[in-house]
Amino acid sequence: MRNLTDEQLRRRIQDACIFQLSETEETIKTNAVNRCGCYAGNLMKAMTKDEADELRANGTYGKTARPKVESALKVCKV
Repeated sequence: MRNLTDEQLRRRIQDACIFQLSETEETIKTNAVNRCGCYAGNLMKAMTKDEADELRANGTYGKTARPKVESALKVCKV
């Protein structure tokens, strides 16, 4: 994941969200794509370069990114 562009990272975040939603709730795929697209886009805009680099390196959100994750989840109703 270290070499992913911002767009590739955004798509990874969106895909993981869609996968998670499909496992936890019965939702129409289009609805999940829209909600997860909102989440991934908002999160990428909110994260600093260092936070995005940490996600690329570790595959997890760091402490400073977690509030941004929660905010994006809430705003996009994920």
